[in-house]
Amino acid sequence: MSIKAGRERDAMFSASVADYFDGVAGLWSRNYSPQGAMRARIARFSEALFAQGIDSGRLLDFGCGTGAIASVHAGLGFKVTGCDIARHMLDVARREHADSGVEWVQLPPGNTRLPFEDGSFDAVIASSVLEYVPEPAHVLREFHRILSPGGVVLCSLPDERHPVRKKEQEWLASAEQPVWRAILGCLPRFIPLRRRYDYLKLSVTRWPIEKWRSVFQEAGFDVADPSSCDDPLLILAGRKPSPSHV
Repeated sequence: MSIKAGRERDAMFSASVADYFDGVAGLWSRNYSPQGAMRARIARFSEALFAQGIDSGRLLDFGCGTGAIASVHAGLGFKVTGCDIARHMLDVARREHADSGVEWVQLPPGNTRLPFEDGSFDAVIASSVLEYVPEPAHVLREFHRILSPGGVVLCSLPDERHPVRKKEQEWLASAEQPVWRAILGCLPRFIPLRRRYDYLKLSVTRWPIEKWRSVFQEAGFDVADPSSCDDPLLILAGRKPSPSHV
C-alpha cells in the first residue's frame, strides 16, 4: 500500500471514529458524573501526573471528548488545551465547561501533524484514545515533538491481561456472526447493545503491554512501569528525556 493510500485509509477510519463519538456525544458526559462509570479515571490521571512530578504547567488533553478531564485539571491550576476530532463532543465540552478556561481545538480526522509548536506542553493526557488509532506510533512521535524536554505523556490503554478484555473479544466474535450482525446493524446507535458493538469494532489497536512499551520507546520516551491496578485499563507513562539525559 502506498503512503497516500495508507493516509486515505487512516483518514476514513478516523472519520468513522469521529462519527461514532459524535453520535453518543449527548450521552457521554454521564460517564463522568459523580456516579458515572468513568469518573474514577479523572483521579487516576491526576495521581499519575503528580507521581511523575507534574503538578502545574501546560497540559494537552488529546481526545478530550466532552471535556471533564480537561476541566478538572484546569481547576487544579494547569493551563489546559483540549482537542478532539468529534465536533459534537467539543460542542458539549464548550457548553458544559464554558468557564473552565480550557482552550478547545477541533482536529480534522486523519490529521498527520498536530497544530501545536514544538515543546508546547509539559504533559499530554490521552484517555482511551490510542486504541482508536490505526498507527499509534505516529501519534506518539507527535506527542514527543510537542512536549518540552522532561515532559510526560500519560495514556490509558486496554489491559489485554484483564478478564474483561477477553470477554469483550469473545462477545465481538459472536456478534460478528451474520444473524447477530444484521440485527445489531438495524438498532439505533444509542441502544447500549449497538454502542457496545460499534465501540469494539472501532477499538482496533489492542496490544500486549510489552508492545506498547516498545512503541513508546521507539517514539523517544523513557517508559515507566504501568500503573498497577486491578482494572481493565492501565495507564502507561512516558517521559521525553531532558538534554542532560539524552
